[in-house]
Amino acid sequence: MRTFAIIAVATVAAGCVETEADVLAEATLLLPEDLQIHWDSSFNGDYDGLGALVPVDVMVYEGDSGEPLGQVEIELRGAEPGVIVVDVDAVHFDVEDCDRCAWDAWRDQYIEVDGSEHAAVFLTDPDGLARAYVWADWFPTEGVGEEEFRPVAVTATLGPTEGSFLVIPQ
Repeated sequence: MRTFAIIAVATVAAGCVETEADVLAEATLLLPEDLQIHWDSSFNGDYDGLGALVPVDVMVYEGDSGEPLGQVEIELRGAEPGVIVVDVDAVHFDVEDCDRCAWDAWRDQYIEVDGSEHAAVFLTDPDGLARAYVWADWFPTEGVGEEEFRPVAVTATLGPTEGSFLVIPQ
């Protein structure tokens, strides 16, 4: 009799397991509004250590229930080489020795960044949030004039789901 009960429970439990593909198919991305940042032609040098570090939160939740989904991987990617994605743990604000510092025009202070990537993968926390920074070093000017800058898209990818928001220089 005991053997039968254990087999029945194991069979029921095995039928309730969701695969990662099932979770991703039901997941919804919540992206930030387009980011508008103050920008000037003096900021727009290629890799000159002058830019803007902007915080970004991306949320993943279950589409039907609205429950946040933790431990889900999201890839963030800048569409142009002048806009990169930075892990929040890689940024240091209290910088005293400025060997590799950059001037953050967003905060009006020096920062140091340990590595940076054009694209990076982030894991959501238990609240379904993936926190990152977008470092805007320069914006494209082709086709808009010397003193005008084109917005750059940042794309978030979650399995088969993709969305984007703009970093808009003003």
